[in-house]
Amino acid sequence: MVSRVGVKLIQKKGCDICRSAKVRCSEKRPTCTRCVRLGRRCTWPPLELSQRDKRRGHGPSKSRETTGPPVPIAPACSLGSTSTPTSDSGTTSISIGDSSPVMGSPSAVKDLWSNVGFDNGETLAQNSSELVNGSFFSWDFELMNIEDSESFELFPSEHSEFAWPEDWTLPFMTVLSDHHIRSPSSLTLNSGEHHALKHYQTTFSIYRTTKNPKWSTHKLLLDLGASNSMIMHFILAVSINDVNRRKEHYDSSEAEGHFEAGARELIGMVNKDSQEDHIISMSSFLLLYLYMPKRRAIQQERIQQLSLTVLHYVKRHRLENRCLETTYASNDAEGSAGFGPRDRSVLARLIIWTYDEDVKCGFQGSGGHFAQYLTAHRERTMAVYEVSRTALKAHWGSVYPPCQVEDDDDNSLELEFLWALTALWQDINDISQINVSEHTEAHRRIEQRFRLFEKKYSSVFQKSATDIKPRSRVLINADYNVILFNALKIYYFRTTLPALGTDMSTDIETALKNMLHIIQRTFASNSSDLHDRLQWPLFLAGIETDDAIYRDWILSRIATSRVRTVLQRTLDHQSYTSERLEMNVIRSWFCDAESSEGQMLSMSNDSFLDSIMKS
Repeated sequence: MVSRVGVKLIQKKGCDICRSAKVRCSEKRPTCTRCVRLGRRCTWPPLELSQRDKRRGHGPSKSRETTGPPVPIAPACSLGSTSTPTSDSGTTSISIGDSSPVMGSPSAVKDLWSNVGFDNGETLAQNSSELVNGSFFSWDFELMNIEDSESFELFPSEHSEFAWPEDWTLPFMTVLSDHHIRSPSSLTLNSGEHHALKHYQTTFSIYRTTKNPKWSTHKLLLDLGASNSMIMHFILAVSINDVNRRKEHYDSSEAEGHFEAGARELIGMVNKDSQEDHIISMSSFLLLYLYMPKRRAIQQERIQQLSLTVLHYVKRHRLENRCLETTYASNDAEGSAGFGPRDRSVLARLIIWTYDEDVKCGFQGSGGHFAQYLTAHRERTMAVYEVSRTALKAHWGSVYPPCQVEDDDDNSLELEFLWALTALWQDINDISQINVSEHTEAHRRIEQRFRLFEKKYSSVFQKSATDIKPRSRVLINADYNVILFNALKIYYFRTTLPALGTDMSTDIETALKNMLHIIQRTFASNSSDLHDRLQWPLFLAGIETDDAIYRDWILSRIATSRVRTVLQRTLDHQSYTSERLEMNVIRSWFCDAESSEGQMLSMSNDSFLDSIMKS
């Protein structure tokens, strides 16, 4: 459609509701098929100038009219505060909220910190409260259209060839500093640390969850860190360590420094023992799980102690009961007094996520105490999970977009299935560490749950079986559910070798085939999202498949040298003996690989867990 000569108006495909949810729209007007099904009010995007005309302006250059004042890029200015020159050298003192001034240089380009926040893609968050609550270090990924977040450089090096996307304009950019920048949590961060925070949002978060990173649990933690230096220390330790781990580098002394600083604050907080600190304390424990087991060199007893520390803290303060407004809480003297709906929901989310990490540690023979406790009280833990479902909406309140609420609803069944599979994972962890020579009641319960899940979540299996491309978040979650379900079948088979024999059943062959099919489809999509979550299923597929081509492909997809070492050692042993290796032996090799990977940088400082246990 053309409004006048030389200017072309276009309309984006899909209604506003379908576009916000990133799903295909039937484009049936006035109400599309999806909006009819969901009972939503169907609205359509307005006509816009084409990208070419946006770059060229409205009509011939002689007839262009100024639509507003020019946008300043430098010198540096504050976000919702004052900016005053402090010297003749061009440096600027900048205040962010209540934080103390920091020195900024207008000439900084390479190491700038740019906070670009959008309201409906147009306006910038103008005050420090918005910076902390909604747009702290946030980028609009839809506008930027970054397909490979790993390669995108927010802080380009001198030798990198960097350019903004040609069809994307920056409505506002603020240069704060080329040296040290004070974060809202009163920490002074250098450009490398800001780069680590960018990695946390654009890589680490995306690799670990399908949720939009701007409205995820990882972003919730970052919001807490914006006003709490301890949380920010732990987030920086996690982020810096993850950057180095992906490059196969040794542990970073910078990450270790943030870890130790956060640990000192955690000891003080736990000793203070005030009720309002439970959310911060559980956030810290979760971040410790994201840091300590991921270091290149690990002491298994330290992860065991972390699990016992969390168990001790949760039981002492009856945190599960604090999450529950009725039923269990009504029988608790402390109950949930002083805890509002938001606090209960966020605390429940932190407990469930910490539980998930402890289960994963249990596979390698470290941790698992906290997960074992929650699994033993399955009904109460399920109630905590139900409370945790609304954590993101409770945290952001009215700011949380309706499309995200709808997205949470659309994925509720897949996420529930994931939680049920995590509990089953812990059940298998438990029996894997007990030497049995016969089929026990515990085995029968696990086998019954496998059959129950196939019936209860049959719709999830059906979604995963579709070949729809590109995969929506619902389909990606369904794929991972099916991958994990089949991986757990193989894990259980390996665990029960002494009791049930060594022959692979048709059921296990089918599980292996289905799992590899979905994993290959995921890697073939040219997306690196969620590949971290596929590492454990890949390892189990690698030890079970007899296909040499599959084994080589799996080895090439394993991300860490530690796991590759154990996998190769397992394959060599099985090839030499022509027998499957028991899971207990494989688990012991993980411990050997960890202890042989070099000296630790201050591992004695993990003794802070002793202080927490004694408090």
